[in-house]
Amino acid sequence: MQRLESKYNEPLVNVAFELRLRRYTWVEKKMPRRVKRKRPIYTEDGTPAGQEEYYDYIFPEEQGAMPNLKILEAAYKWKRQKTSDE
Repeated sequence: MQRLESKYNEPLVNVAFELRLRRYTWVEKKMPRRVKRKRPIYTEDGTPAGQEEYYDYIFPEEQGAMPNLKILEAAYKWKRQKTSDE
């Protein structure tokens, strides 16, 4: 029985495995990350009632906008602190 080889003198089984591995890593890079976050819970009259944990999914395409969101969140937090001080 003759063994099939690729043009690079590697067994075709290894080449197929490497192709599958490359495809797997390519797909894995596009998968969303699951992140646990917390948000405040308020009662009907507006008093804080604790925090709720939830899962958020972050896609790699959206991560480019993340630094801008952090700046925006910091600006909102600063604004709330300013309005609560006055």
